[in-house]
Amino acid sequence: MMLNLLGLSLVVVCSIPTVISGPLVQSSGKLKSLNISGCYISKEMIDIPSSKKKVLAVTWLKIKKITNAKNKYYVIGNITGAYMNICSIQGENGPLQMEYKNNSLNYREAMEWKDNNKTVKRKCHLKIKFLKNKITTEDVGGDYNCTRYVFSCGNHVSLSDLTFSLSKKTKMKACNKMINKHSKK
Repeated sequence: MMLNLLGLSLVVVCSIPTVISGPLVQSSGKLKSLNISGCYISKEMIDIPSSKKKVLAVTWLKIKKITNAKNKYYVIGNITGAYMNICSIQGENGPLQMEYKNNSLNYREAMEWKDNNKTVKRKCHLKIKFLKNKITTEDVGGDYNCTRYVFSCGNHVSLSDLTFSLSKKTKMKACNKMINKHSKK
């Protein structure tokens, strides 16, 4: 049975929590699995200083459930910032693996390196929060460690305070076509 709660499609899976493998929502006393997989997009006109023109920048994140993995999702995307600076969201060998907890996807990484014989330690915590048909991103901690040290972000890109809308084309093939179409313009 399909339900629509807060604009998100919900599927009744089972009433026993230990059997359900995805994010859960309580509705009318029954537990339901929340489908957060999809294509999330943001469009913005960005200034190109050298030409004094504006261009349409399409920023996107694709989220896909990892088969047979409890509360684990793949995330991949491109964030476009001022002056067309780009930030690529992905793992070392493909999509980034994130864990779903408390209505958000979370990625954490600890880093350590030597700088002038001094050990430098940083922690990255990227959070994607789910709202109705939208998501927001946050580089948790206020020091932008994910933006600066983990992902390939240009100077004018931040991973905090971004909002994306769920595309009506939620199938990944349709998402890919739409991203390719808008990226060529």
